[in-house]
Formats: sequence, C-alpha cells, structure tokens
Amino acid sequence: ISLRCFRHFQQNVERTMKNLGMQEYENVITGHIFGNEETRGLLEAGSEEEFDQAFQDHIKIWKELPNGEKFCKYLSDRAVMMKESMTADVRAKAGLGLPPKRFYTNDSETNNERIKHKMDHREAGLCSFVAGMKQLAYSQETEFAKASYLQLFLSQ
Repeated sequence: ISLRCFRHFQQNVERTMKNLGMQEYENVITGHIFGNEETRGLLEAGSEEEFDQAFQDHIKIWKELPNGEKFCKYLSDRAVMMKESMTADVRAKAGLGLPPKRFYTNDSETNNERIKHKMDHREAGLCSFVAGMKQLAYSQETEFAKASYLQLFLSQ
C-alpha cells in the first residue's frame, strides 16, 4: 500500500484553487475533500463506491462555481490516486487504526533535512556519511540529556 501525504495534497489543492481564483471557496471545498468539524470529507470514505458517489455529488456543486469546471478536471485527474492512497479504507488497511489516522510525511522530511544539513547538502562517501551520522546521533543524545536534566532540575 502506498499512502499519500495529506498535508502535501491539501497544499496542492489550495494552490490550484488560488491559481483559478477560487480562494473564497477554499474552506468549503477543502472541508468537502479533507473534512472538518462540520463535514465528513471525501477522504473518509470507507470504500471506492462511497468515494465515487460522494465525489460525483460534490462535482455537481463545484462545477457551478467560477472556474469550477477547471477545478473539477484537476480533481478528477487525481480521483484514482485519492481512492488508492488516501481514503479511510486504504489507511485502515495500512495499519493507521480504526478510525484511521491521516498520513503525513513530516517526520521523515524533518529527519532528511537534518541529515542533509549535517552533510552540508553534498553527496558523501560511505565512511564520511557514517561518521556524520554518528555525530548527529551524539548531538541528539546530548540535547536529550540536557533537556532531561533541565526538566528534572525545574521540577524540584
């Protein structure tokens, strides 16, 4: 199972809406897709059939908006991706719980950036990469120890 990051996809949808001049509808439409306190989003569908039905219902509404046809084309081109990598049934199969949590790539991106920074954003040989990772691990352990000591000191 291949999962798609909710944050990145939502940013793409919002950017497309901005490019189409549809910002005034952004909150409502992103609520329809991703859900909010008031609305169960398309991506909470428990099956492909449920997604398809809800998607068609929303398409009818969105097409009536200014530039809605273009937005519907954009989203229709991504409907298969949403069904195969973002809906609730797929996330549940991937082990994200019941109800399934949303999938985000923030943690791995943060770690990748730390590694790139440590390696000065340059390709490194195996030996220098291992040495850099040891230094990175040591600095993380040191920061953790400092934070733990400070917490202990402040709690007394």
